Amino acid sequence: MRILEFEHKHFGVEDMKEILPAMGHELTVISTPLILERTSEEFDKLFDSLIIGNNDNHNSNSYNSNSCCNTVMPSKQNKYDAVFTFNYSVVVSNCCNRHNIPYIAWVYDSPLLTIYSYTITNPCNHIFLFDSAQYIELKNGGIDTVYYMPLAANTDRLDKLTLNEHIHEVFDSDISFVGSMYNEKGNFYDRIYDKLNPWTRGYLDAVISAQQNVYGMNFLEDMLSGTPETNKILAELMRVEPYMPNHDGIETPAYAYANYFLARKVAQNERKVLLTAVSEHFKTKLYTHNQTPDMPDVINQGPIDFYDNMPYVFKCSKINLNITLRSIKNGIPLRCMDIMGAGGFLMTNFQADLLNHFVPDVDFVYFESKDDLINKCDYYLKHEDERIKIAKTNIFVDEPLDIVSIDHFGLLRNNTTVEQQSKNADGLIPLAKNHNVCLIILAQLNKASQVIEKGRIREPMQTDISGSASLGNASTTILGLWRPEKTPGMSEISKENWKNITRLKILKHRKLKRDKLYFQLTYNTDTSRLVMLKEQEERSELD
Repeated sequence: MRILEFEHKHFGVEDMKEILPAMGHELTVISTPLILERTSEEFDKLFDSLIIGNNDNHNSNSYNSNSCCNTVMPSKQNKYDAVFTFNYSVVVSNCCNRHNIPYIAWVYDSPLLTIYSYTITNPCNHIFLFDSAQYIELKNGGIDTVYYMPLAANTDRLDKLTLNEHIHEVFDSDISFVGSMYNEKGNFYDRIYDKLNPWTRGYLDAVISAQQNVYGMNFLEDMLSGTPETNKILAELMRVEPYMPNHDGIETPAYAYANYFLARKVAQNERKVLLTAVSEHFKTKLYTHNQTPDMPDVINQGPIDFYDNMPYVFKCSKINLNITLRSIKNGIPLRCMDIMGAGGFLMTNFQADLLNHFVPDVDFVYFESKDDLINKCDYYLKHEDERIKIAKTNIFVDEPLDIVSIDHFGLLRNNTTVEQQSKNADGLIPLAKNHNVCLIILAQLNKASQVIEKGRIREPMQTDISGSASLGNASTTILGLWRPEKTPGMSEISKENWKNITRLKILKHRKLKRDKLYFQLTYNTDTSRLVMLKEQEERSELD
C-alpha cells in the first residue's frame, strides 16, 4: 500500500517510518500543524495537491524552510491507498471523505475533543481507540467507524538499545516515573478555583479526593450531570469559565470540565502523594518538565527525550511507575507499553484493559492504594529474581516461541490485489525459518465450499480458501478442518448423523501423493478433546 501520513510532533512517527516500509508499504510523511485545525483552506489545498499529484511546491526529498511542511515524496505521486495519523484529525477526515480515500487514525491521547466531532461518522474513517470504555460508548451510540486497539511499542528498536556503565550511572534508580505533574502555573482547575463559590469548591474538592482513592472506575463526569444539584455545579463552572462546544462537536460541557479540569487535578494530587510516599522509602527519580520543590526527596531529572533516552530509564530502573490520568477509563496508557516493550518492570494503578492482554504478577504488577504501592515496591525490590522474571516476560527475544499463529483474513484485509497477497505470502516461509518457528495460518473456507453434492458433503479443496493461490504456493502443508453438520441446507436427520463429527483432510503436503487422505474425529465430552473414530465407524454410513 501507498500510505500518506500527516503528523505534528506526535509520538511514534519515527517508529512508523521504520515499521511500515518493513511491512512492504510505501510511506510518505508530511509534518504540518494544520492537521490540528477543524477547518483549513490551506490544508485542503495541500491535501488536494498531494492526492491529485500536482506537487509543484513539494518536490521530492526537499524541505522548504518557508513552508509549514517537511515533505519526502515517493516515486509515484498520483494517488495513495490510505491516509494515516496518530490521534484523530477533523481536516484530514474531511479531505479523505472528499477524495473517497480510507483514513486510519490511531488514538493515543485522552481526553481528545476531536473524537466528539460529528465528522467521526465520515464513511472513510477507521478510528482505532486504545480505551475500551470510549470505544463501547461510541459504538453503543451507533458510531460504526470506531474500533478498539491497544497501543504498541517498537520492540525491535528497543531491543537494539544496549546498556553500558555510563548509561547505568545516569539512569539507574529504585523507582522512576516519567510524566507530567500537572503543576504548571495557571492549570485549568487552579486558575478558576478562587472564583468559584464556597459550596462548589467544597463539592469539587470532595469529588476529586474520592476519585483519587478509587481505581477501576471513573465517576468525574457523572458527578457533573444528571441531578438538579450537579446541574448547579455545572452552571457555576460555566459562569466562571464558560465553555462552548466546537461548532462541529457533540461533546458536553460536563465532559470538558471533568476531563480537562478535574481529571488533571486528580492526577496532580495523586502523583504528588504517591511519589512523595515512595521517595521517603526508596531512591526515586522523576522525569518531568516542571520543578517540584514540594517533594524534597524526589530526584527531579527534568524532561527527557521520548525516542532516544526514555527507554534507558525503563531499562535501568528497578521499578517503573505508571499513574494513569483519570480521563483514561479502561485503556492501557502508552507509558505502560513503552515500559514493558523496553523490558522494564511495570508497577501501575489498576486499568481494566490490562487484564484483557496481560496477566497480573506475570507481565506486570498493579497497586490499589498508597499503602499497597509502598508494600509492593518494598517486596519486589527485596525479591530481585521475581522482579526480573516479570520484566523479562515482556522481552520477545528472550522468550523463544515454538508456534506462531496468524489470522489469514488479517493478512488479506489490507492487501486487495493478487500481487500484494503473493508478496506477503512469499515472506512467510523465510519468516518461519529466520525465527525457527512453526507458522500456522488460520484461514476460512469460502461459501462455495458449503454445499451438498448428490446428498453428500463436498470435501473442501485448496481452491476453497480465500487467497488460495498465494497461500498454496507459500505453504508446505495445508489442512482442511470442517464440521459437516454446520452445512447450510442439511436435513435434520443428516445433522444428527454428523453430530459432533469433525473432518480433517490433508489438502497439500510436499511428501503426500494420495489425493484423499482424511481423518474423522469426534468430540469427547468427558475429556474435552477430539479423538479419532474407530476404523469400523470410519467405514459407516457417515461416508
